Amino acid sequence: MFVEALKRQNPALISAALSLWQQGKIAPDSWVIDVDQILENGKRLIETARLYGIELYLMTKQFGRNPWLAEKLLALGYSGIVAVDYKEARVMRRAGLPVAHQGHLVQIPCHQVADAVEQGTDVITVFTLDKAREVSAAAVKAGRIQSVLLKVYSDDDFLYPGQESGFALKVLPEIVAEIQNLPGLHLAGLTHFPCLLWDEAVGKVLPTPNLHTLIQARDSTGEIWYCT
Repeated sequence: MFVEALKRQNPALISAALSLWQQGKIAPDSWVIDVDQILENGKRLIETARLYGIELYLMTKQFGRNPWLAEKLLALGYSGIVAVDYKEARVMRRAGLPVAHQGHLVQIPCHQVADAVEQGTDVITVFTLDKAREVSAAAVKAGRIQSVLLKVYSDDDFLYPGQESGFALKVLPEIVAEIQNLPGLHLAGLTHFPCLLWDEAVGKVLPTPNLHTLIQARDSTGEIWYCT
């Protein structure tokens, strides 16, 4: 899905990767990363965020097993790392890097929840009451207060295949009340994904229906909300 965009935006990366492979300097199935471009993009994001008083985490995704590059981005001023899965979190923590957020796209597996809590994850996103209870139990055992975000959704939202998850907007007030009664948890806010997407036809980023759902969720509960 990214090949056409890469051909338009960074053809030199394709040429470099091909040349390195033809020379035998990299093996097949290697990851080739334009470090200069990533750092430049990182600088632009952090500079813009500072203008508006926004604190940023970095989401490593495709280079989630590369703590060397993650550390370079942290040096720009990012507050921590969003780990997509528990393996990524493990790699980053073993390198001594701060994992600030887990559970946003992929829930933390039940047997890894305790580790995420004990290691000091700033915030954990939960999609179900069962997961919230797991985090609660781990927080009590660790003697910590763990901040959590609740992912919300409504029937008409835009959801990627395989990511149909979260708490239905219509039952959210009851869910919030139950979450707030769980020991060891601090309900830090609400979240959704994706709330903003690039629209090729108009040439700019536009809100999705998910953003409106998130605003409704905030209004119905009085909780802080986070869009992604």
